[in-house]
Amino acid sequence: MRPTDVFMLIRPWQWYKNLVFFIPIVFSQSLLKFELWPIMVIGFAILCLVSSVSYIINDIIDTEADKAHPEKKKRPLPSGRVSSTHAYLLAAILAFFALYLSTFTPFAFSLLALALFLSTLLYTLYLKNIPLVDIHVIAINFILRTASGAFIIGVDVSPWLVIVIFLLALFLAIGKRKSEIEKFGRKNLKKPVFKFYTQEILNRLTDITATMLSMSYILYTSFTHNFRLMVTIPLATFLVFRYLYFIQSNSEVARKSELVFCDKQMLAGILIWIALSIVLLYTQYL
Repeated sequence: MRPTDVFMLIRPWQWYKNLVFFIPIVFSQSLLKFELWPIMVIGFAILCLVSSVSYIINDIIDTEADKAHPEKKKRPLPSGRVSSTHAYLLAAILAFFALYLSTFTPFAFSLLALALFLSTLLYTLYLKNIPLVDIHVIAINFILRTASGAFIIGVDVSPWLVIVIFLLALFLAIGKRKSEIEKFGRKNLKKPVFKFYTQEILNRLTDITATMLSMSYILYTSFTHNFRLMVTIPLATFLVFRYLYFIQSNSEVARKSELVFCDKQMLAGILIWIALSIVLLYTQYL
């Protein structure tokens, strides 16, 4: 198995989804408690390993379907460069390391990491074929990642912040579905859910979710004890509208959300939002 094939199977570029794990430590104003960082690094590593195991299992199960996909057919398994036996072996090795690292974490975190894996497995085996359920499972998995970041250090997270994360994940999932249909056409996409999703339905869902996401963030910053976060509202709405532009213009970013970091405006907006949020949270006076 070539290193490049291993890289494609474990998909480290997808690990950015686990960054929501760090949201609780930031927004609970615990970021400067450096004694918490070793356990946070271990927890993040576990989530990344769990994610990679899930990606490998998904690729094994979808091998035949991916052979007919315009882009996915180039992956290691559908292209025939890697056998399913070798892929299972790689997944087992990663799972072993995840289990070993979990012995250093609180039991509650381990349960959430397991729940994330099982949820992803159910999605791969069955739930991804049920319209609307598929995108909701994706969003719920983001909540599990966020909750695990709170449980591992024993802090509370605002319910409004959880809602924002849920809606953000839902927004990204809907945008990906819409972009895939625009790019490849419904007839060329083999997933059963694409028999249900139409451009009209996805346009409505995109607009509704974008509105709910923006309003939820506004309410979160209004209700939080550190109301100065309201200063970040223009940045947040800009980022939502910018991504909405990617979705509506059939940009590749909507299909591969990791490419958002390659867009200068999005990258600048994200970095400024992060920096400003930290300043507002961790300084008593501006």
